[in-house]
Amino acid sequence: MDLKEEDLLKRNVKGISKKLKETKVCILGLGGLGSNVAILLARAGIGYLKLIDFDVVEASNLNRQQYRISHIGMKKTEAIKTIIKEINPFVEIETLDVKVDREKMTSLGLNIASVGQTMQIAFSGNTDSKYRAGEYEYDINIRYDEIGRSSIDDVKNLKFVNAAGQVVRLEQFADISYSSGPSLLERRDKTPSVSVQAKAIGRPAGTIAAEWEQQLSKIQKKAGVEYRWGGNMENQQEGFGTLGFALLAAIVLMYLVMVALYDSFATPFIVIFSVPLSFIGALLLMALTNQTLNIFTILGIIMLIGLVAKNAIMLVDFTNNRKAVGDSTFDALVAANQARLRPILMTSLAMIIGLLPLMFASGVGHNGNQTLGAAAVGGMLIGTLCQVFVVPALFAGFQYLQERIKPIEFEDEASRDVIKELEKYAKGPAHDYKVEE
Repeated sequence: MDLKEEDLLKRNVKGISKKLKETKVCILGLGGLGSNVAILLARAGIGYLKLIDFDVVEASNLNRQQYRISHIGMKKTEAIKTIIKEINPFVEIETLDVKVDREKMTSLGLNIASVGQTMQIAFSGNTDSKYRAGEYEYDINIRYDEIGRSSIDDVKNLKFVNAAGQVVRLEQFADISYSSGPSLLERRDKTPSVSVQAKAIGRPAGTIAAEWEQQLSKIQKKAGVEYRWGGNMENQQEGFGTLGFALLAAIVLMYLVMVALYDSFATPFIVIFSVPLSFIGALLLMALTNQTLNIFTILGIIMLIGLVAKNAIMLVDFTNNRKAVGDSTFDALVAANQARLRPILMTSLAMIIGLLPLMFASGVGHNGNQTLGAAAVGGMLIGTLCQVFVVPALFAGFQYLQERIKPIEFEDEASRDVIKELEKYAKGPAHDYKVEE
């Protein structure tokens, strides 16, 4: 989604958004008060937040603080940062892990309000002072110089003045340490995620993924932790599902059309049987050219269905026409092969020659083109052989079975008696015979 900051804050009071955008706030402690204030400031459109805390999220924090189950074990600074980035990604956020000992702070005559105000001025500045020049007014930002806050030692030596006028350093009542957080906050399905990218060179991506799955299955994962494939593997898995359904639908529709054409449920199987045989040719040529099985393979196979079936239909249709005029099955098949061999070869060769540029393609997207070309060319080569040799054999086999297997017919008693009389008459001398009811 293309989110704009003005759309996010368009319901603010007129003029307040600009003021909030220029405001910087430092929050010391991200507990029940600090976490809620940080979220509310982010929703209001604050420009800068300095988040300071040392604690980690525990289960007991969930009932009154802004954290979620997925944040348990995370540093509070990073957990709040992830939440704010989902609410208002335009807020500039800096985090600092400082563990404040409240008992020491109180014993030194300090309170959380004064400490937080001092740290906010030190790191974010204070723009309460103004400078007016004519009709123009400029903010005066008072804060520590960059030299005074550039290292952890500078932060440790940050000075506070208590009610008695005594100077207290931050390290006297707080533990300060460096911490690292993700430069990019990633989430998937509203859950924190980490992306690991790699490129397969010289080996199929599917083979590498299978090896990784074997190794990952041996690792005992914590509750709520899972891994998912992304990139090409994710696209392949999604594409295989969609295109696999399309492939099945294409075969079923082709079968139904041929059932209506031939008025038979058995004859279309002769044509359809040549389709999976062409798939063998596609996979064989892909293996010889070191191509991987991907979405383009499925596209090539779907394209093959119509081309391979068309040539088989030409043979079957011609054979049926010859049988209709009285030819035997053998003579009809011989005549069909003689009449249709040249058109089949011309169609197949034209298709193969037209696909060869794809098979040897180069440049941008050549991997997909080569895979599509190899699948189609290999399928057409094997499919043509099947049409010339396998389809006639299948047709002869189906015809033999149809002649041997007769459907069972049931007649009533009267018809059965008439049939018996006709059978007796057929065995005797030829003469006129009339059956009366």
